[in-house]
Amino acid sequence: MEKLCRLLYWILICFFCLSLKGRKSNLVDGFALDNTLCSKQRCDLCAHDFIIVLASGRSGSTTTMNMINQLPNVQISGEHDGQLVPMQEMYEDIERNNREVQESGVGRYIDPHEFLCWVQKWFFLHTGKTCESNIVHGFKEIRYRDPDKIRFVKKVFPCAKFVLNYRE
Repeated sequence: MEKLCRLLYWILICFFCLSLKGRKSNLVDGFALDNTLCSKQRCDLCAHDFIIVLASGRSGSTTTMNMINQLPNVQISGEHDGQLVPMQEMYEDIERNNREVQESGVGRYIDPHEFLCWVQKWFFLHTGKTCESNIVHGFKEIRYRDPDKIRFVKKVFPCAKFVLNYRE
């Protein structure tokens, strides 16, 4: 049941992204949906600047986020309820599928880098107030304490600047 719910969730997201296709947009630098939805060009995960605040609860992370948002051309959003968790699970499913395809020779290989690009694009579109490429995007989150989750965040945003915020 959980996998079915996750699949329905991703289908809804894909339909949402497809519904944006053809709309007027100010997205640039390889993030314009109308030009890159079917493109096989390899994206650059370091093409855009991100600031990510990883924090413990009740540590002043909202104040930290508000201070960072006072910087010019920086727009980071608040917590997103751990949205990277199901994306990480899907990434792990892709890697598992690719191992099975490699071992058996049956099935279709899915480029994991392409999926990471899609995840980063999703966060670019859903953080900040505008989608201009000269704006530094990002988020703050208190739910990524597990080392595996932090490694996945680093995999999706390899060139991001990280702020670690905790309270003793």
